[in-house]
Amino acid sequence: KGGVAVATVPWLGGCLTGPSAAVTRFGVLSDTHVTGSESLAGLTSVFRFFKSRQVDAVLHCGDLTDLGSLDQLDVFASAWKGVFDDGTALVFAPGNRDLVDTGRVTAEQRAAARNRAIYPDPRGAFLKALGVDIGTGVYARTIGGVTVIASMWGREGELEDFCMRHPGLTAGEGPVV
Repeated sequence: KGGVAVATVPWLGGCLTGPSAAVTRFGVLSDTHVTGSESLAGLTSVFRFFKSRQVDAVLHCGDLTDLGSLDQLDVFASAWKGVFDDGTALVFAPGNRDLVDTGRVTAEQRAAARNRAIYPDPRGAFLKALGVDIGTGVYARTIGGVTVIASMWGREGELEDFCMRHPGLTAGEGPVV
């Protein structure tokens, strides 16, 4: 349902450069809105595409799930682990559909998912399902010399404070995304 792209970041000594630079490949997707097992084949296909392009990491820009349920997160994790058993990094910025009731959730859906919701423990949920530690709202990972800073939906205002507390992240040798 969302967008898919492959991006390369050529860099050397902190500067974007030409063909002689090291290359870090990212698969980028967002708004997958996983609904259930019917989403498995599509996700698996996208992950295989990324793997065929030899990405170093996949960046998911939010709204991985449709209703913020652990069952939907488990479907994503199953597709991920079925393709990326090689240590490829996943950087994830949880979106509003992963974390809160957006008003599009019916009373019946809310009741059915009450004990199986990602929220109120998104850090624990993503760590358990995918091995991704999203920190307390804003976190950073360095992949192939490229620092990626991700912000959980609703925590964007903390980004500047995070960068101020971690000055080395934005003053390093490589580029920052």
